[in-house]
Amino acid sequence: MDISSYKIAVYTCITQGYDSLKIPLSVDKRLAYFCFTDTPDSVMSPWEYRPIDLKGLSPKDQNRYIKMHPHEFLPDYDVTVYVDGNIQIVGDLYVLIHTALDSPEGIFTYKHMLRSCVFAEAAACAHYSHDWLWTIASQMRRYSMEGYPVDNGLFEANVIIRKNTVNICRLMDTWWCEYRSGAKRDQLSLPYVAWRLGIPLGALGKSDPRFVHHYFRLVDHPTRRSLKLIIRKHINRFIASLVSYEKLFGLTVPLLWK
Repeated sequence: MDISSYKIAVYTCITQGYDSLKIPLSVDKRLAYFCFTDTPDSVMSPWEYRPIDLKGLSPKDQNRYIKMHPHEFLPDYDVTVYVDGNIQIVGDLYVLIHTALDSPEGIFTYKHMLRSCVFAEAAACAHYSHDWLWTIASQMRRYSMEGYPVDNGLFEANVIIRKNTVNICRLMDTWWCEYRSGAKRDQLSLPYVAWRLGIPLGALGKSDPRFVHHYFRLVDHPTRRSLKLIIRKHINRFIASLVSYEKLFGLTVPLLWK
């Protein structure tokens, strides 16, 4: 596919200094680079500063809203590449984008490094206290009652290539609504929403930011363990010791998640 006529934007979002902005080691003049942040002084070339004006949302939800709505914040671009704030661009993204756009899907992201099942990931999220177990379990019970299949794929969603199409805009709007109504772990809801809407997700393969580093390199988030997270971890694990994740999620098959 000839993408030379496409307008392509690369963007990231950092709120409240949770990550430090990473300067790309490889910059392509055919791409535009945008950083949405509440700390404009942190933005350096080639990134272009974009303010965040999303009152009523927490810093984390501000990040997720911008992550899920490139069609709202970058409407003039045919293709967008979202990159988490803890990922540095180290290779030629134009090559990666060209490869992705040769496939028929409208959205592409890397496979999860450990699991291929939303329900298994949900068990891990509860175990590691990413959200309250009852919130996660309620969401998973709803998925299982609707017939969402076990082992239906899982993605990291820390790098997302998207075409600006009607279907992908609909997918992103629905993803946001699902994220807001359930656990604050967006990788749990993306495969479900895609399945529900009948929109295929394109896989970029094994996690390049974690393992290969052709295009990206992952830099660990700073460790922040609050008392609330410690309490949540113990409560979640205590409940799971009494009732299995399979039963909590309404499943009849065993989960392999650790």
